[in-house]
Amino acid sequence: MQAFFATTRFRDVELATAAEKQQWQARTDAVNKEMKELKTQLKQAEGEEKKRLEILVGEKEKALPDPLPSLQTVESAPSKYVPVHVLARGNSAAVGDKVGMRPLGVFLPDDAPELGDALDKPRTTLAKWIVDPA
Repeated sequence: MQAFFATTRFRDVELATAAEKQQWQARTDAVNKEMKELKTQLKQAEGEEKKRLEILVGEKEKALPDPLPSLQTVESAPSKYVPVHVLARGNSAAVGDKVGMRPLGVFLPDDAPELGDALDKPRTTLAKWIVDPA
């Protein structure tokens, strides 16, 4: 099953405009600059002054703008195919035989062949097999 996802990569689609990104970055940079100055002072501070600066740093951290909105998704990247191998006891240092794409064996006859590792749309192929295994 894992081989069906060997070409899949995470991808974040940014939903903010260039102007929104620029504004967000300016606000973030301003707060980070203030935090850096406070943290520098914090290294030298002691006692009540140190407690006061720690509180200020915490407030500045809360003042950081929320991350920009994005859509988290996946995409196929056939050029970045990663071969899938059987691992001895799950140990990535103990690589065994290479395996290709094949639905779960409990749903297939024992002699069912693998589909290989060069399918055009492996996740779609798996989805089609799930809804119509015949």
